[in-house]
Amino acid sequence: MGSYLQAYLHMDMIKGEIKDLMNIAGDYLNHLQLQLNMLSLGHMSPSLISPGNLRVLLTDIKRRLPATLKIPGDEIIDIWNFYKCLTCSTVLDENRIIIIITLPLLDIRDSYAIYKIHNLPVPTKVTDKNSDSSDMVAQYELEAVVIAANQEKTKYMLLSNQEIDRCSNPLVNFCEIKSPVYPVNLSKLCVIALFANKENWKTRCTVKVRPNTVLPMATYLTDSMWAVTTINEFRITIRCDDQTSMLTDQIINPPTTIINLKLTCTATSDHLTLLPTYQMENETEILNLVDDFSRLPLTESRNYRINSTRQRLIIDFPIRLSPRLHFRKIFVRTEDGSVLQKLLPIETVKIIIPSRLC
Repeated sequence: MGSYLQAYLHMDMIKGEIKDLMNIAGDYLNHLQLQLNMLSLGHMSPSLISPGNLRVLLTDIKRRLPATLKIPGDEIIDIWNFYKCLTCSTVLDENRIIIIITLPLLDIRDSYAIYKIHNLPVPTKVTDKNSDSSDMVAQYELEAVVIAANQEKTKYMLLSNQEIDRCSNPLVNFCEIKSPVYPVNLSKLCVIALFANKENWKTRCTVKVRPNTVLPMATYLTDSMWAVTTINEFRITIRCDDQTSMLTDQIINPPTTIINLKLTCTATSDHLTLLPTYQMENETEILNLVDDFSRLPLTESRNYRINSTRQRLIIDFPIRLSPRLHFRKIFVRTEDGSVLQKLLPIETVKIIIPSRLC
């Protein structure tokens, strides 16, 4: 009887170990599926390489670079920005999957700022003896709408449409430009003469006149900023869809007046209407944060543990599976009613949050 019980317990232990191995295999397959999905997008993701490993990789690359090159950001402070800009490709080599990461490098010898050119028209009125008066506008014939110039404004580049699109990405503060670099002092272009405020700009620029133009006219600049061109003074009414709903008037003086509209504000007149810009926000107050975490389904799994008291909350859960089920930990706790975030070494990440958010 004793030998049978011993054999039964041994078989039961083996069965439990087999179940654990099958669970581990299932978790690995799910993680592999997630990695393959990320690889198909061609974009770097924390599921492909952890922040700690990426930081080590960037630090090693940084040490090997020549003195004239640098990586686009700090490998510690800006680690999450690297995930936004890095791309990757996949190469199959027998039974291995090789991931190639494309890391852009910046030349520290010179940096260029991107300038968008707004060619605003100037109104004029010409009266012909044989016809009625006609509204006309005059504009410069410019060679480019976007240029790049260094900080000293001694060198410039004319960007192509593809380069303009690449340099318009709001997620990164750098872009690849293959256009040639020209010296400003030798340029004969009108746009560069105006940009550098050269004295000989009149000999470089040609004016184009457009007759029978509908005035007033408005040009959108940026961030709800408009340039209104008119030949006659008129009044425009600004109404905002906020709590006050107040009406304000602004005089539009010739030839050009700049209008800065706030969010939800519309500018209306008999001649034209400037449409509003909206930015919707929503605030949610979370009450009893600790109790809500305690009721999460994670407490039902033996691989997770939640300990909560009135003053602190600790949640342990695995970041990455290992064959021996060794888990790293993330601690979430409340302290002093303030929100603090501190990135520690990859073995431990601590996030401190209050018990009430408002």
